[in-house]
Amino acid sequence: MTEKTFTEGSYEYKVAEDGSCVICGYLKGDGGALTIPRFLDGHPVKAIGERAFSDCGSLTSVTIPDGVTFIGEYAFHYCESLMRITIPGSVTAIGNAAFSGCGSLSSLTIPAGVKSVGASAFSRCRGLSSVTIPAGVTAIGEWAFSRCRRLTSLTISDGVTAIGMGAFAGCDSLTSLTIPDSVTSIGDMAFVTCPRLTLVVSKGSFAEQYCVKNKLTFRYPEQQDGPGN
Repeated sequence: MTEKTFTEGSYEYKVAEDGSCVICGYLKGDGGALTIPRFLDGHPVKAIGERAFSDCGSLTSVTIPDGVTFIGEYAFHYCESLMRITIPGSVTAIGNAAFSGCGSLSSLTIPAGVKSVGASAFSRCRGLSSVTIPAGVTAIGEWAFSRCRRLTSLTISDGVTAIGMGAFAGCDSLTSLTIPDSVTSIGDMAFVTCPRLTLVVSKGSFAEQYCVKNKLTFRYPEQQDGPGN
């Protein structure tokens, strides 16, 4: 990666050795709906860099182009008017706090190609109501969806093995969540301050042991009422 920063329009970027580029800044261009270009000065955009669009309060929707593989730390941090984000299937990782504080974001589709969701990636997205975490994701980072207070629909696909500390803390509208048998690690306080939540777990699973140890309300898939709290 070159140290020199280039500019095209409202975008600042750096060029990698392979000729691709990373967007590292947005010069507070027009707000509203933004479609990030696939190329900048002929260089294919491969990543959204750290804090590239952070605090761009006038953005209402963003479409990230196909070909981008990584969304960096704090990339869209506190874009408070952002209601919709389109993430392409080429993305494999979402960095720490990438969308934290995007309070207007209401729904989210994480593409199947994503392997990891970083710490606090969507924390404090207070308008977020629906999330599906695909089977390709193996780890949900610490505090990844914490304080998403309107989250009512959450699907964790089979394939996830680790749920980080505080991952869903403060999701106080969440009432039911199925933990797949693939999960073998759940961090402390993963579901703290989720007073309405009942976890759906398999008998003998790691998730069941976690619930018993932490005195969480749970039930088995074939039951209507939970066996413990």
